[in-house]
Amino acid sequence: MELPWLLTGDFNAIKDPAEQAGPATPSIYRRCKRFSDRISQAELIDLGFSGSRFTWTRGDNPSSYKASRIDRSLFNATWNSVFSSSTVTHLPRLHSDHHPILTSLGNQGVHLSSFSRPFKFEGAWLTHESYDTFLSNNWDSQAPLQEALQDMATKLSQWNQSTFGNIYRRKRRLMSRIQGIKLRWLTISRQDFSSFKLNSRRSLMKSWSRKRFSGSSEPERNGSSLESATRPISTNRLIFVGAGIRLRVSKKAMESGFLIPMILRV
Repeated sequence: MELPWLLTGDFNAIKDPAEQAGPATPSIYRRCKRFSDRISQAELIDLGFSGSRFTWTRGDNPSSYKASRIDRSLFNATWNSVFSSSTVTHLPRLHSDHHPILTSLGNQGVHLSSFSRPFKFEGAWLTHESYDTFLSNNWDSQAPLQEALQDMATKLSQWNQSTFGNIYRRKRRLMSRIQGIKLRWLTISRQDFSSFKLNSRRSLMKSWSRKRFSGSSEPERNGSSLESATRPISTNRLIFVGAGIRLRVSKKAMESGFLIPMILRV
């Protein structure tokens, strides 16, 4: 009988043009067919996934945004018969530009009870302010080393529960929130994002103006008051003053955000 096989990782290829964001080029169809043919020749199965649509993303705005499903888990028929409840989940992306892939065996997986799990020292314990005191008060220097270690492991596990709580539950909640934010990001249209960026730039301009002009110790500069310098001289033009420099800016240019980098350098 053939052994069960599972292949998981970054294949740097997609099976279908729909597995990437953006328009499909003519060459993408050839590459997709070549990758699909290789999977079929190896008699492997892609059981799909849950979670984010893509496993790799790059770019912070619509103009540079790229995404695709280049990471996946592939099974052979034996794996599918032995672990028929297997599922694949795309976990939220954190530091990397790739989403981690979790392959679960369902009810056929190996589950360890809390009594049979090996003790695991957590590095986060060292950052807690009471760890050193707890260690000094609970280490039995008179007992044999093996017994002292086992006793300390039990006490540390209890201390971890009372001090940090269930960090895995908190982590799951946090990961769910991150995943929701990322899914929301994928649903924002280019127009919505451009509107959001424009509003952000307007807020930045207003904030910069308030900080620049508030509390000025020089009410007069070059014969004009600060008030007159900032007063609109027409319906389409505004004057900005900073460090002795006056800029006559049209509203259209201001709303486009084109002048913000120059103004911030003043």
